[in-house]
Parts: sequence; structure tokens; C-alpha cells
Amino acid sequence: MIQLVREEAAQNRIVENEVDSFNSIFLLHEASLPQALAQRVGLLPLTSNDTFHPDMFGGEIAAGFAPRASGVSFYAGAGANRIDPHFQVGFTDGNGNVDRTEVELKSPLVRATVFGGVTAIVRQIFDAGAQIYSVPSDATLFRRMGGVRFR
Repeated sequence: MIQLVREEAAQNRIVENEVDSFNSIFLLHEASLPQALAQRVGLLPLTSNDTFHPDMFGGEIAAGFAPRASGVSFYAGAGANRIDPHFQVGFTDGNGNVDRTEVELKSPLVRATVFGGVTAIVRQIFDAGAQIYSVPSDATLFRRMGGVRFR
């Protein structure tokens, strides 16, 4: 029954979001519930103060070279990322009971990364580049870049 209430809350509105830890507070009012569900749940309003922490970090190493005659340079590298996300329910029912269920991975995920790119100098002040960045088990990204060179 609590799961059904939480799904109803998620369909209504998210009141608060924080970027670094993503706290969400759901407010559920009697008018937003079907009457039969409101009678089964008890006292209203109900709140859910759930918290998500992605807890991730990674490292990479890269090497590059630039042929002398051209204004083009190349680079490539590899590394690893580790993610160990934690989600904790903070649901309070109409009677004041708090569900603090934690949802976690069995073990942190570690993913290899590979990347490579090219940068070209344009008119001695600008540069333009392209990069491919891949976590082979998950996703591959392509990126175009531009910049201004200061000397």
C-alpha cells in the first residue's frame, strides 16, 4: 500500500531538488488521491524525503604528440571510473512511520575508459578539435571543441 502511495506522489509534483545530492520532497494531499486510497492510508498529508548520492570518481592518463611542421596535435588515453551510488527512502506515512530503506549496488561498478582526439591551430590564435570518449561497456561520446589561444 505504501508503494502505491509513493507512486501517486511521484506523479504529482517534486517540490525540491538539489544538484549535488538530489534531495526530493514529494507532497501528497488528500485531493490528489482517489477517495478509496485515502481511506486506506489514514492521515494525510504524506511526505517522502528521498536522498540520492552518486559517489563516483575516476582517473585517466593521456599522451600526445604534435608533428613539427603541422599545426595539428594528437592525443590518446585510458583510465577508469568507479561509481557506488546510494539511494535512501525517506517516506513518512500518515501515521508518522518513516521508511528509511536503503537501495545500493551489491558492489561498486568500475568501468574502463578510452579516449582520443585531435586539435588543430587555426590562424595562430584559435584552435579546433574533436574527441571520442568511450566507456565501452556503457556509452561512447563524440565532442567538438574550439578555443582561443593566449600567449
